[in-house]
Amino acid sequence: MLSLVFAALLGEPRVEGFSRLNPTDVGRLIGLDRAPEVKTLRSRIGELAETGRSSDLIEHLARTHIAAHTEATGVFYVDGHVRAYHSTAVIPKHHVARIRIAMPAEEDIWVADANGDGLLVWQADPGDSLVGALARAVNELRDMVGPDARPTIAFDRGGWSPKLFTALTENHNVDILTYRKGKSAPLPRSAFKPHTFVDTHGRQHHYLLSDRRVRVRWKDTKPVRDRRFDCRQITRLDPDTGHQTQIVTTRTDRDPAFVAHAMFSRWRQENFFRYMRAHYGLDALDAYETTNDNPDRLVPNPARRTADKHYEAAQKQLTAAHINEGQATFDDGRDRATTKTLAEAHTAAVAELDVTRKAIPTKIRVGDLRPEAARLDPERKRIHDAVRTATYNAESALARTLTPTTPRRRRSPQPHPRNRPHRRRHSNHRNRTPRHHPRPLRPRRTRALQALQALNTTTTTYPGTTLTLRYHSRPHP
Repeated sequence: MLSLVFAALLGEPRVEGFSRLNPTDVGRLIGLDRAPEVKTLRSRIGELAETGRSSDLIEHLARTHIAAHTEATGVFYVDGHVRAYHSTAVIPKHHVARIRIAMPAEEDIWVADANGDGLLVWQADPGDSLVGALARAVNELRDMVGPDARPTIAFDRGGWSPKLFTALTENHNVDILTYRKGKSAPLPRSAFKPHTFVDTHGRQHHYLLSDRRVRVRWKDTKPVRDRRFDCRQITRLDPDTGHQTQIVTTRTDRDPAFVAHAMFSRWRQENFFRYMRAHYGLDALDAYETTNDNPDRLVPNPARRTADKHYEAAQKQLTAAHINEGQATFDDGRDRATTKTLAEAHTAAVAELDVTRKAIPTKIRVGDLRPEAARLDPERKRIHDAVRTATYNAESALARTLTPTTPRRRRSPQPHPRNRPHRRRHSNHRNRTPRHHPRPLRPRRTRALQALQALNTTTTTYPGTTLTLRYHSRPHP
């Protein structure tokens, strides 16, 4: 709800029906007599950003969420989200997968719980991979879940690193869960057995799975030696297409269906990104403030890239010259001495070009290449993201409360306006009780409203008062 209020006040056109509402009307949504004006809201957020404590805010929200949803702390999903930049500052480029192009952008690393609700977010360093983000995510989550817990970190193939897997499992007491990277020989059909997993809502998920132990080889550099990472590989077979999906994990669950379901549920985080982009302005700029980029950060040297292209072209020309000169010996009567002299001249020219190329460094300081290089200041963005995440998590929790009463089915036509329920509010000196009347022709929606009575256990007070909010819905006749 707070995100909708922010969008309404700031005039965000992406929120239909909430553009430029009257501050008095918006205030009623949050239990106030009047919502703050746009200039007040922006200045207050700016004051909060100047304190530099947005990370503390997000961490506190994450700890509160984990304490309230301990059932969702067994598996955590980690992934990066790239938000494109379209203004004038010179910021690093990232590959934007949605449009398949590299352009100025910032990448945020997000951590979600088993339900796909957002927990942590930070701005990744330019050139940093998901492998590096996993180490930070594990350190922060380990402190939040406590020393006795052994959480599972799930991620996609971008975080593939057997060396990192070894360090995480041996030194941080965590399990890993990801897709196997690279090609592997397909398993025979006889290796798969049917498995069924029943989720928390009673829905059954059927899989054809093969479960076996594997060793993944990797090379250690200090000291140089070949090492192996022992893990468990669960392979899923698609009976319709024959496609096999390899899942690698260190979990020891007896039922491989749970592991498969947890891995395929990684799409909950993708749905989080998609929903937040569409409804909560996840990719919004939020602020134009920038900070100086690290001038000592090394980036690829364009001059070396150009020299490499010239060298490759010269190599191709040398190869073609060897072929042509050899043929010319037989075609126009050129003697072998002349042919040898020309070949040596070509080889010397290419060798000299190679020496010149190697003298150019492959990396260069970004301060020398682009002195005006900058980064987007994350403080304002993180404050907005904290509000967005808290709002999404509240909406997600409410949806899970209603899920048992709203089975998946085709959407029915909306009732006539005159059949819509009439709502009355009754209150006494201690409680404020919204009472919902049954919805005609919609028994399942009445059951959904009755499920909201579970919110009474939170003993939430109406803002600005000591009145406790209680919900009551009459049963369907």
